Amino acid sequence: MKETKIYKIRVTGDVLETAAATRRVDVNGQVLSFGREPVYVRTDELPPQLADDRHLRIEEVDSVPPGMVVINLKPERVQEPETAFQEPVRKRR
Repeated sequence: MKETKIYKIRVTGDVLETAAATRRVDVNGQVLSFGREPVYVRTDELPPQLADDRHLRIEEVDSVPPGMVVINLKPERVQEPETAFQEPVRKRR
């Protein structure tokens, strides 16, 4: 089992210069909104939608300030790899 980590996420200065000053990211059907104030996310592994977004500043932290809400992200459903079908081997006579 992987260790759960907490990440503090905010937008970069590029986003703050836009009219909305926020960035919305869809993570497995859950839309997260990021702005100037940090959002704290707890997850086993940071989803690529967040990790690869160059408009987000992401820091791993040890704790969360009192009163802050932490969003728990569940990992994507793990799927077992399909077994490839193999034709039975016929013996030659």
